[in-house]
Amino acid sequence: MLVNFRPVLVEYLESHPNVWVQFHHGLMIGVMNWCITGFYTCFGPILTNTPAWLEPLLEFIPGYKIEITLGAVAVFVYNIVSFVIDPLVVLLSLPLSFFYVNSTWMIYASVENPMAFFIKYFCIAAISNLLVHFFVIKNKTLVMQGRLYIPFVQHTIALLHLMFELGYRPIYYQEIKEEVEELAEKKKK
Repeated sequence: MLVNFRPVLVEYLESHPNVWVQFHHGLMIGVMNWCITGFYTCFGPILTNTPAWLEPLLEFIPGYKIEITLGAVAVFVYNIVSFVIDPLVVLLSLPLSFFYVNSTWMIYASVENPMAFFIKYFCIAAISNLLVHFFVIKNKTLVMQGRLYIPFVQHTIALLHLMFELGYRPIYYQEIKEEVEELAEKKKK
């Protein structure tokens, strides 16, 4: 990791105590980030004349060219943040990034009211996430606890946690789990 992200990961695991909650959270955060990308895409293309050198890079699906939108810029920013935290996360999340950019552009280009579409799915994901926090694990979200930086790194947290569960950096992940257990024991006393 290029920056010390350990305190954030400890805090995340402390507030999401079991694997199923973590899986649900990762899925809902992915949907919410996809919807945020869609919101930005709905503002339309930000370049009216795409430079010739850039056009081949905008054809992820042969025969289907996308436009550069604020949504594409948002995905680029997600990847920059992820790279600063852990470069391997970016490599493994590139297919997801391409999906975000392509699918939001396709929905923008084909759905009658794309903003309402993205708002609907964002609300479903956010409400689902809140219900799990309030009724299953009985705590507030990290943002509600005053950690306002979380929306900017939640994408990376969810991806890193998934990678940890799949076996990425097992010793580091075990150390984080042990730190969470120590914090839980201190709170009991």
